[in-house]
Amino acid sequence: MTRRPALCLQLTLVLTVMLAVSSDGAAPAAAAPQERSPARTPPTTADGTSEQPPIVTFDATGIGVVDAVRLALEHDPNLQLAREDVRQREGQAQEQRGPFDLTLNALASYEYRLQELTETRKESQRTQRRTLQENLDEDTQARQEAQVLLRRLEAVRRAPPGDEQARRISEIDQFLGTQLEILDELITSAGPAERAELLRIRNDFLNDSIRGARDGLQGVVDDVNRTEQTLRNLSDVPNDEVFYDGLAHVELSRLFRSGITVGPFLDGTIEGTNFKGKPRSAELGGKGLEDLFTFRAGANLLVPLGRRRGADATGAAERAAHVDLDASRLAFAHERAVTVLTAIQAYWNLRAAQDSVDIATRSVDLHEEILKATQALVTGGELPEIEAARVRASAARANARLNQSRRTLHEARAELARVLGVSTTGDDATLPRARDTFPSAPDRAALQAWLQQIPTETVEERRDLAAASRREQAGAILERGAATNLRPQIDLTASSWYTALAERSVSDAVDRWVGPSASFQLDFEKPLGNNLAKGQLLVREAERRELEIVARDTRRLIKLGVVRTAQSLAETLARVQEAGAAVEAYATTLEGEVERFRAGEATLIDTLLTEQQRTDADLAHVAARQAAAQLIAQLRFETATLVTADTAPALDALVTVPTRGDGSQP
Repeated sequence: MTRRPALCLQLTLVLTVMLAVSSDGAAPAAAAPQERSPARTPPTTADGTSEQPPIVTFDATGIGVVDAVRLALEHDPNLQLAREDVRQREGQAQEQRGPFDLTLNALASYEYRLQELTETRKESQRTQRRTLQENLDEDTQARQEAQVLLRRLEAVRRAPPGDEQARRISEIDQFLGTQLEILDELITSAGPAERAELLRIRNDFLNDSIRGARDGLQGVVDDVNRTEQTLRNLSDVPNDEVFYDGLAHVELSRLFRSGITVGPFLDGTIEGTNFKGKPRSAELGGKGLEDLFTFRAGANLLVPLGRRRGADATGAAERAAHVDLDASRLAFAHERAVTVLTAIQAYWNLRAAQDSVDIATRSVDLHEEILKATQALVTGGELPEIEAARVRASAARANARLNQSRRTLHEARAELARVLGVSTTGDDATLPRARDTFPSAPDRAALQAWLQQIPTETVEERRDLAAASRREQAGAILERGAATNLRPQIDLTASSWYTALAERSVSDAVDRWVGPSASFQLDFEKPLGNNLAKGQLLVREAERRELEIVARDTRRLIKLGVVRTAQSLAETLARVQEAGAAVEAYATTLEGEVERFRAGEATLIDTLLTEQQRTDADLAHVAARQAAAQLIAQLRFETATLVTADTAPALDALVTVPTRGDGSQP
């Protein structure tokens, strides 16, 4: 074995590196076991079906970056929440359109009221009946006297003059009896010629009196019958009375965004009253009042002259809701880009973890070869036994690194599954592996010249900035609406209508319409302090300013993000180039060093140190390529070129830098 002058110095350096690597790459202490969560009932939809996260069985060769992005766009919970937020904003915008809908208002009512008559009105009814009864008694007495008078007149007509019957007439009718007595005296004292004429006159007088008595009797009989019928019709004195009122109203109302409200209407009423249990006619004991039918057809108009006047006041909430809906859609589009970026970053982390496992595995395999060669040299007496222990220590460190890499790989696979929004059964096939390799690095010099124009060309294309600007516009709309509430309330209400009125039947009412009638009303209200409106305006102003600050800061951060990412990408490309050159150099060096060690021309320490440097170079190259791939996606995200449509982006949009305005790439 050849000895070198710097052996002690090399040994010290190797031991220092081994201790440092062993300290950094040692397996961490086992984490304390976490308490297992209790089983939960899976959520269900409205129709009772189960809603479980999807479980995907991945191909053994792994999943491509485009497929990973597609899965993330389909199942990412954050994206689903953003989609539901859009639906919520759609509902809010639709809700704010509601006040301006054409509205049909219909009202129908009927009231039946029964109440006892007052004692005064009862007495009035009793007096009416007593008066009728008194009239009936008088008429009955008159009928009896008329009947007696008629019989006596007929008896006088049959009796000779001077008979006692004539004197009995005076008991009933003094005038008539006196006339008869005079005629009888004249007849008694008259001569034969005069007697005949006086008898004829007496006869005619009696006949006329009998006819008059008969007519008078008939009139009295008719009065008696009529009064009796009236009393029978009136029957008992009423104790209760009823009132009934009916109303039907139909109106179509519409609030316009100018604040004016118009409402054509048609209504009809019925009013009636009567004594309980009585017919309607007054002759039959009722009140004698017919039902009253009233119909109106017209329109109402409300014109705000102060508060609530104009689209800024009445339509502010609706317009702000629609602008906010546009902002939520833009935010959803930006969330799609965030989802894609997150998926790509997790994918390249997995790719780096897989490559790190491959590098660590190759290091372990190489240590096994070096250990075999060392044991052969120890057996041949060319190396002391202590050198075999040195190789085993280095191999243990390589195995520890492999275990750590495998752990990192498992975590990267689980993290990618989380980002994709898929679940796992515990089976290894339900956790993804990366199939695609890192993208080729773009030309650094061309990229440096091209990146100078990106900040000014791409800032306004960002969906999150557009969403912030739209929210600022919505805040300004609400602020203007709140400013209108400082006005006093002055409302002019006007109505005009035609009226149809009739009793007994509806057809009589609708045959003739009278009008137009009109009414006007002016309402004024002014809070002296107006603290409510002033406070609301202050809140809206603060909200608008907050949104303005957010929009301005978003624009600032986007510009910084583009510049930072572009510069980082340029520096990382240099790092990739240098790391790639180091890998090639160390690969050639290590291969030759191992052959020299087998031939006994190189020391074990040099060989192990070269292997360690080769492994570190490979890992550094993987880390540089990982950073470059992630920065390419980050640059596309910052310049709003990562996702430009509703579908999953193509591979070129994920692994290449964005094009310039003329479509060319560096």
